[in-house]
Amino acid sequence: MLLIPMAVLRACVTAARSAHPNESLLLLQGRRDGENVRLSGARLPAGLSVDEDSAHFQPWMMPSSIDYIGVFHSHPSGGPHPSGADLFLASKEGGVQLLLAYPYSPDGLVAYDPRGQPLRYRIVP
Repeated sequence: MLLIPMAVLRACVTAARSAHPNESLLLLQGRRDGENVRLSGARLPAGLSVDEDSAHFQPWMMPSSIDYIGVFHSHPSGGPHPSGADLFLASKEGGVQLLLAYPYSPDGLVAYDPRGQPLRYRIVP
């Protein structure tokens, strides 16, 4: 089970709405805890560039002291389904992928593993 703190959900929704009509991207921090994955934060990556169809960042600019476990990004058009590029990025950044499609409603958040299989999640305080 993926455990997502309300503060992380709010950060994702805010990032998506602020970036519209472009994509947004946040790196997810967290740790594996037995069978669960617990997110602890979301931050903008260094060197981020976005447009209507994609979001890119420079992995070599990331601090090595932070435990990244995945990626959040928005889809300003289309549904919340991961593309091949989305899955590749998620596999490089720890495997968890959160997606939110327009109109960026918190209950529209979806989570995937690196193979594109849906992950169950729960919002926690």
